[in-house]
Amino acid sequence: MIGSLDLTLFDALPSGSTSADRTALLAMQAAVRKSDRGYVYLEIGSHMGGTLQPHLLDPRCRKIYSIDKRLSDAQDVRGTIQYTDNTTVRMLEGLRKLCPDQMSKLVCFDGDAAQIDRNLIDDSPDICFVDAQHTDAAVVSDFEFCRAVAVDEPLVAFHDADLVPGGLRRIRRSLRQQGTTFSTALPGGSVYAVCIGSGRVLEEVRRQTAPKNEVTFFAIGRLLRAGRRLAPSSCAPALRKLVSRFKRFLRE
Repeated sequence: MIGSLDLTLFDALPSGSTSADRTALLAMQAAVRKSDRGYVYLEIGSHMGGTLQPHLLDPRCRKIYSIDKRLSDAQDVRGTIQYTDNTTVRMLEGLRKLCPDQMSKLVCFDGDAAQIDRNLIDDSPDICFVDAQHTDAAVVSDFEFCRAVAVDEPLVAFHDADLVPGGLRRIRRSLRQQGTTFSTALPGGSVYAVCIGSGRVLEEVRRQTAPKNEVTFFAIGRLLRAGRRLAPSSCAPALRKLVSRFKRFLRE
């Protein structure tokens, strides 16, 4: 089911991801799970556990780390985002109904990833997914955590990449300044992937998806951010309509 990118793997629990996002996420999962030793998954920003589902169901996944601040509301580039009953207990209840015999491989931490003791991540992740606070600073901080605890050539993916182009630009610039070999791709939806090292895993992802042009994607993302900064009362209807169309384009 994973190899065929079966989106029904996301059906049991709610998720803020689109079908295009899910296709991209499954393609990355399919690529890393081919290792003889299986793989370890780390996620920052799990909320209800929607994007944990396919990894919990996957026997090739040895361990899952879930990190979430568990805030009731959070400030990001979109404004104040409300999270009703955002608790680890609630998430675990849903996941336990889905796959009770796999719960022992799930390890949860409540808090900012930057404040988590890195020694507690005792099994290095092969793939990380960042979907927490959508600010440039938070994305950079979460990436640095993933890079510190992951294996030599991790695949780190970001959700809603169009909202944080500045943070992703800082990550790429930092990697270049360090002389680190890396590759990037937009495998689908608003998912952006950074692969450290040879990029073999990311090449496999590209073969299974239809990657978007990064220049176009982030240019539209900047337009969206500019549109959001305009007060609704002063934003011309034509501009709002244009921004809406661009947003649909990004999510497809």
